[in-house]
Amino acid sequence: MILGLLSASSARADESWWETGWALTGFGGVLTTNKSSDIWLHGDFGLDDDTLFGLAVSKVLYTPNENLDFEFEQGVVKHFGGQSNWEFDSVLLVRWNTFPWDSFIDTSLAVGDGVSFATDTPDLEVARYGLNKANPILNFVLAEFTFALPDHPNPELVMRMQHRSGIFGLYDNTWDASTAFTWGLKVRF
Repeated sequence: MILGLLSASSARADESWWETGWALTGFGGVLTTNKSSDIWLHGDFGLDDDTLFGLAVSKVLYTPNENLDFEFEQGVVKHFGGQSNWEFDSVLLVRWNTFPWDSFIDTSLAVGDGVSFATDTPDLEVARYGLNKANPILNFVLAEFTFALPDHPNPELVMRMQHRSGIFGLYDNTWDASTAFTWGLKVRF
C-alpha cells in the first residue's frame, strides 16, 4: 500500500512537471553581413539581404531556485531574400530571472548552445566563406533578453541573437557562419 501511494504521488509530480514551464516564441529579424568576431570585437555591423521568421517552443527542465532556470528549446526558422532554406535549431539554455529593476520592467537573460540544421547549405554562408567552409549542420548559439510589465508578465517582448558557427573549425572546417538579430513575443503557458 505504501509503495502504491509513493507511485501515485510520483506520477502526479511527473504530470505537473510536464504540464508547466512551456513557452512559445515568435520572432523575426535579419542576418548581419559581418562575422560575429567583427561585430563583438570591432563594432562592425551591417544588415544582409536575408529576413527570417521563426517559432520556438521551449520547456523549463529544472529550476534550482527562483533566479535560475534550465530550459530546452526547439525552433524552426524560414529564411527569405538572400536565401530560402529552412533551419531547425535545438538548444539547451540557462536563464537568469532576477534583476534589480524587475519591479519596473521584469527582465530575464538566457544563453544557450546546441545544434542547427539547415535544409540546404545556406547561400549567404557559401557566398561569404566558400562551399568548403559552409555546412548545413553547425553549432547554434543563442542569447535572449525578455522584457515584461511586472503586473502583466505574459506576453514578454523578446530580443534574440542567434548564431550558427563551426566552433573554430570543429564542424567540417567551418569557423564562422551567420549571425541574426531578431525581435518577437514569448507567451508562457
